[in-house]
Amino acid sequence: NERAAQYRQIIAGEDRRELIKLIKTLSLRQQELKAVGRRLNASDAQFLKDAEKTLYEEFALVLNIKREEVQPYITCQMEAASREDNR
Repeated sequence: NERAAQYRQIIAGEDRRELIKLIKTLSLRQQELKAVGRRLNASDAQFLKDAEKTLYEEFALVLNIKREEVQPYITCQMEAASREDNR
C-alpha cells in the first residue's frame, strides 16, 4: 500500500525526474521477470502504463507529435547521440 501511494504521488506530481526513475525501475523489473518467464504484477504494470502515458503526453505536446510517436522519437534521438559519441 505504501509503495502504491508513493507511485501515485510520483505520477501525479511535478518532478519528472522521479517519474522517469519510476518508469526505469518498473521497466527493468519487468525485463528481469520476463527473463525468468514471469510477469510484472498487475498493479505495477498499471503504474508503469500510467507513468509512461503521463510522460509521453507531455513529450508529445512539447514536440508537437502524436503520443504514439514519442517512444520511437526518443529511441531514434538516443541512437543518434550514441553514434555521435562513438565518433
